[in-house]
Amino acid sequence: MSIRSCCSGGMALSHISRFTEAKQELQSLEKGMQVKVLNEPFDPFSSAYDACRVADGILTGVLAEMQHDHPLARDAFKKAVEAEDSLIYDEPRDWPLPARQYLGNFYLNIGDFEDAINVFNRDLQINPKNGWSLTGLKLAYQALHNITAVEKVNIELKNAWQIRDMPVEKPVFN
Repeated sequence: MSIRSCCSGGMALSHISRFTEAKQELQSLEKGMQVKVLNEPFDPFSSAYDACRVADGILTGVLAEMQHDHPLARDAFKKAVEAEDSLIYDEPRDWPLPARQYLGNFYLNIGDFEDAINVFNRDLQINPKNGWSLTGLKLAYQALHNITAVEKVNIELKNAWQIRDMPVEKPVFN
């Protein structure tokens, strides 16, 4: 089983409260991360293990958040962000899901809107015009009743989501 399928499968299982199976996916991911070849240098790029650390943090965070273990979720998402920040930039990226969107979404879910705004703004510095982070920013500003900021973000969102096949209502797909 691939790292991506363990992560996406575990996230999906977490969202439908199949926690035992989600934990098995996390364990499969962690077992796969022990394969020594993943740590071999791939100069000038990041090792495969480095990308796996992002996946591990996101999956751990989603599973913990769905089980209402907010301290563990926050710490896991922060570790995923740190792991992603340590990746050497490459196209396509070594890991496709920006960890900051999950951390920002977590902050939205617990009502910490200021931290969510900080996280989404930082992601937008790295990924300009990203519709997912703009969506999170809009939700945070709406919760704070900052109409001026919402209107500004709405203009950016209109440009960011010119092409989409479904409505986007959250900063992460789930």
